[in-house]
Amino acid sequence: MEKEVPTDVYAERLKNMEKIRMWHTELRATRTINALKEHGFEALYVADRHQARAEILKRIPASASIGVGGSMTIREIGVLEALEAQGNIIYNHWKPGLSQEEILKIRKAHLTSDIFLTSTNALTIEGELVSTDGIGNRICAMTFGPQKVMVAAGINKLVPD
Repeated sequence: MEKEVPTDVYAERLKNMEKIRMWHTELRATRTINALKEHGFEALYVADRHQARAEILKRIPASASIGVGGSMTIREIGVLEALEAQGNIIYNHWKPGLSQEEILKIRKAHLTSDIFLTSTNALTIEGELVSTDGIGNRICAMTFGPQKVMVAAGINKLVPD
């Protein structure tokens, strides 16, 4: 017969495992940030979506036009709603009810926006962005056109290579 382990022992083990997981996450993120900086990117690590939203918003003036790639990450952290409230012009091709012609026009506007917001499919710990794109508008805007590009990537996007 197995000896029963008290619940508080399990709770303590879980707490310790969570501390180790957080330490490992921060270690991987720091290594990635350093690699991105070595490649010429301005990069930073934040602990959660609230901090990510705040850091993005403090870098975007109300006068800036914003292109938005097909990024769930950008949408999930609540940046678009805050930018709309701030009065920014937002080129968002995912708005409901748009015709194919309107979507194409918005995708082209991404290239001339002041700031382009997107994510990436994967981010290597060596500081390389890995992006695929069905039409090409996101990758084009990431590499050419907008004055500034901001890429938000959750820890779930970090890969070894």
